[in-house]
Amino acid sequence: MERNNRLCRICGEKMPSTPFMSCSACLQDGEKVRAYIVKHPFKTPEEIADATEVSIETIKKLVERGTMTRFQLKNMDRVM
Repeated sequence: MERNNRLCRICGEKMPSTPFMSCSACLQDGEKVRAYIVKHPFKTPEEIADATEVSIETIKKLVERGTMTRFQLKNMDRVM
């Protein structure tokens, strides 16, 4: 039986105890955002959210929790 010992630090959902601090869905969202930013470095957070289907709130939490830096999201100051 798998135990839920912690909460994801991005979405707050219960998740199994793993070496990661985020659930698999949030890890995938973070990877989608990172991959998009590599190809489109000067897009606004709104454009990134639309293109990746990751919410602005999740993108903000990725920055707040240190998963992604403001440097990676050039225009993030506008929505923080």
